[in-house]
Amino acid sequence: MKNAVPICFYPTRKIILDDDTIFSESILLKMEGKFFSSYTSPHLLLNYLLKEYSPILRKTDLFGIEQADSELSMHHNFHIPTKKLNSIVSNTVPYDISVILVDYHMPNMTGIDFLNQIKSYPCKKILITGEQDYVLGIDALNAGLIDAYIRKDDPDLLNKLNNFVTALEWKYFTDLSAYAYNLSDLDYLSNSDFIEKFEQFIAENKIMAFFLENKEGDFSGFNSNGRKFISIRSRKQLQELSILAKEDGASKEIVNYLERAEVIPFFGNKKHWEIPAAEWGKFLYSANLIVDDSDFVGAFIANHSLYVSND
Repeated sequence: MKNAVPICFYPTRKIILDDDTIFSESILLKMEGKFFSSYTSPHLLLNYLLKEYSPILRKTDLFGIEQADSELSMHHNFHIPTKKLNSIVSNTVPYDISVILVDYHMPNMTGIDFLNQIKSYPCKKILITGEQDYVLGIDALNAGLIDAYIRKDDPDLLNKLNNFVTALEWKYFTDLSAYAYNLSDLDYLSNSDFIEKFEQFIAENKIMAFFLENKEGDFSGFNSNGRKFISIRSRKQLQELSILAKEDGASKEIVNYLERAEVIPFFGNKKHWEIPAAEWGKFLYSANLIVDDSDFVGAFIANHSLYVSND
């Protein structure tokens, strides 16, 4: 079970460092489609990481944070770089590295020596050990040098490796999103019920990439058929919208739906004030995601069928 939904997620590269080319090529073949590449020389990979590689997205890029005017205030305004994120997820060739697998036994440099030189890098690390060296993996894990270890002779190697890589790629993005989990407006991102339903939605719709469009709570998700949407609102937000809708001449039905948090208004790339409330009916979707024990409700908008008509 994942412990949070990240602000964004998109396909990333994974690298295996092992001088055993037969083993590396076997992993590349069996992990086809997961964007693996391999290095046989730790020195070449170090040179690339230290001198050439720079991730497209860094933690400092993900939020633009401005301290509120009052020095005593602990509140911050933030914005999400949607233009940059949209550009990244639209790129079909992954660039950022989320996971590096490192063999312990290599000539001239052990896996531990290599890992010590990249321990400040945000990518997740997996140590590959031999049967006699698994204690080194435990020690490295306990020291925080790696995120997982696996024995090369493990009979269930492929399945375990796939599970590790999948979980760590997700964790790479939740670590980048860490600031978000301190914001009350985004409480739902770490709500276990929301996480479960979000995972189910992206699995059923084969979502390969997604990002939070705005702090109001609209996600864009992408699969081979285009863009899908997930919209999250607090009950307080919906009640405020119901008041605005009433003042702007919306029908009693629309006002009541909003007041009871039974619908989510989704206006695409427009703001609610740009559309007369009397026309909001065509933009309302069933609140089919109820986050238990939470102020938040949501809608999975896989298509744009109407929920409430204006008739």
